[in-house]
Amino acid sequence: MPHSDTPPTSNSTGGKAPNVAIVGGGLIGVMLGLGLSHRNIPFTIYERASDWHEIGAGVALTSVAQSSMQRLHPEVLPALHRVAKANHFGFWDGFTPSTKEAAQASEALHFLLDVPGTDYWCCMRSQFLRELVALLPKGSTRFNKELESYVDDPSREQVLLRFTDGTTAEADTCETSPLYPSCQITD
Repeated sequence: MPHSDTPPTSNSTGGKAPNVAIVGGGLIGVMLGLGLSHRNIPFTIYERASDWHEIGAGVALTSVAQSSMQRLHPEVLPALHRVAKANHFGFWDGFTPSTKEAAQASEALHFLLDVPGTDYWCCMRSQFLRELVALLPKGSTRFNKELESYVDDPSREQVLLRFTDGTTAEADTCETSPLYPSCQITD
């Protein structure tokens, strides 16, 4: 099936778009929200933190990951490129210099080599997340919402989510972060 840059919309079949609950506001949760937003599918991100917090981890994304991100939402890849650097191989003369400073001097760099097919883009997770969050629709995120359990019973029309603060929410479908593998499913 050929790839189309035109996203399908919730109205293409004439039916009502499902309401999606996304549990976890990390990179994957936010990118999923952006993909749904681009296709006019309503969603809510439920994040247990009180705001978009900083995690100083570095991430490296392959060309395959970048291609997938581009298909989710056309602004995701430009967001990555605003905060990331392409990886390349640098070949330095590390044998003949007599000091560490001489080895690190720009003259010691023989050449940089970009290797096709290994185009990793590296960035700080927090910077990339900040760029992505700016693309989310206003009001699409609920903070201080730690999932305690959910009810996914075929006799119910929607999934019922229960949070540790005593509140609940309903959605047609729920996507959870890998951080919730032991979340209780209740009947």
